[in-house]
Amino acid sequence: MYVNAMLLIITLGILFRSSWYYDIALLIALFGFAGTAALAKFLLRGEVIEP
Repeated sequence: MYVNAMLLIITLGILFRSSWYYDIALLIALFGFAGTAALAKFLLRGEVIEP
């Protein structure tokens, strides 16, 4: 879903010729990566933040 949202926003950036859309797409990509890494760590160890 992150990839679809990112591609949709990049398409809007091309359509409206605005650089703000590219910045937003970059933030979505970073949040997607962080979320995927946290989910992988949770599935491997059972907790995201270790005490």
